[in-house]
Amino acid sequence: MTQSEEAQRYVLERVSAGGLRPEQAAEVLGVSERHVWRLLAALPRAGSAGAGPRQPRPPAAQRVTDRSD
Repeated sequence: MTQSEEAQRYVLERVSAGGLRPEQAAEVLGVSERHVWRLLAALPRAGSAGAGPRQPRPPAAQRVTDRSD
């Protein structure tokens, strides 16, 4: 876990404990208040990994089209 992820987790734990309001956490983290709520929802579900970045989607399959017009 990087230092910024640890800091994010610390801020989210303070929000969960009631020591910080979500709008204050959004300002500290530089994200929207809505994103703070998303991060809070992901925290119990995935623990530390829930607060970090998710894996990107796999690349789309390349389509082969027959262009024999």
